[in-house]
Amino acid sequence: MSEDVPSRPEASGETVPKPEAGDETDLCVSLMWHARPPASWALAEERLEEAARAAFRAGSPDVDSKPHEVAIVFTDDAAVQALNRDFRGQDKPTNVLSFPAEMMAGDVFEDALPLGDVILSLDTVGREAATLEIPPQDHVTHLVVHGVLHLLGFDHMDETQATEMESLETEILGQLGIADPYGETEPLAQAGIAG
Repeated sequence: MSEDVPSRPEASGETVPKPEAGDETDLCVSLMWHARPPASWALAEERLEEAARAAFRAGSPDVDSKPHEVAIVFTDDAAVQALNRDFRGQDKPTNVLSFPAEMMAGDVFEDALPLGDVILSLDTVGREAATLEIPPQDHVTHLVVHGVLHLLGFDHMDETQATEMESLETEILGQLGIADPYGETEPLAQAGIAG
């Protein structure tokens, strides 16, 4: 899956409005569609936003009380492969990349603090869902959770980190009504899917 990278790329596309003053939203989620999934995937934007917020709450219980914002970009293999090559030195597509926001001294944010960007390749996600024989919408939701947790500093570079991250993902997905992606099906790493 994803690793931390030195900086994040600029993103453009459709966004959702920022929370109004006094809104209790702890994470403003902007969904950007540079590619569209097949209609049969039945992706619900509200479900994806809910997944991002659930991951944010579970992964950052002590975070600053000020709202944060995240951009989730849906694109294709070519775009993700270019990012993976340019920022991670791996010239191949992957399912999800996470680019944490870099705060500079003196940055002032009135509305929300940037958390970062999560980029998903719908091409790779579709192939993986077919290989794992799981609903594509569940796999997309899992990868949104996974990407947001990476933005919060979670990783899977060693067995201890992987166990902690997978456990938290399983808990969050369970709250969203999605089966354990590591227990009921072949684990992603064993299926040759993890990046």
